[in-house]
Amino acid sequence: MTSVLNDAGFTAIFELYSIQRGLAALQGDIDFTTIVAPSAALQSEFVLSKLPVYLIKLGVLRLSTTEKLADLSSLQQHDYVSLRATEFAYLPDTFALPTEFFAKQYKVDSLDDALRLIAHERYAYFLSYYLSRQELKYPFLVFDELLTLPVYLAMSKAHPKMEEMMLRIDTAMAKR
Repeated sequence: MTSVLNDAGFTAIFELYSIQRGLAALQGDIDFTTIVAPSAALQSEFVLSKLPVYLIKLGVLRLSTTEKLADLSSLQQHDYVSLRATEFAYLPDTFALPTEFFAKQYKVDSLDDALRLIAHERYAYFLSYYLSRQELKYPFLVFDELLTLPVYLAMSKAHPKMEEMMLRIDTAMAKR
């Protein structure tokens, strides 16, 4: 993503917390964000890059001895863990999942907390984006990919130069 922003003439500074992002915006910095599998509601609020910036894998982490899930919808039959900071709000709309999909979800604050809960068999599954072997920390954990999703660069439609900025992004991406 950094190379796309650089190719479009921007200098990327990543801020994960809204206070820093808000302060940067007040200083005149441009605030891009990324959106996974954008819903119609998000598309009404944001202008998106024409092409995805990258693809991301969504799946579940489980013990190697735990049953592999056939698909995402089968997760709703199990209690599962996810990170509090990861909403997955797009899942019901994008994949026609029932609103009860999140009923058995237990949210934790950190990856370490989630890994401990899976390793100690308190929960069978951890819904997450792709985790590498280095991130897993336990050799008996397995990541099963359930979906590959597009991630788009986005900017608020309220930004006065939104069209100009996204044209620069799209032009840079088209050259790749």
